[in-house]
Amino acid sequence: MPAPFLYTPPMAPYLTVLHEDDDLLVLDKQGGLLCVAGKPAEHGDCLEARARRAY
Repeated sequence: MPAPFLYTPPMAPYLTVLHEDDDLLVLDKQGGLLCVAGKPAEHGDCLEARARRAY
């Protein structure tokens, strides 16, 4: 049986903005951070959630 996936998202930097203007937001996704939330709920910390909280 495979070992369970232990998700430990990086805490710093929390969100890195590479470019922002009225039409476009470009973010840097660090290694180890999910793009979108996964299941179970412990995998909810992701780039999408961080961007939504900030913007």
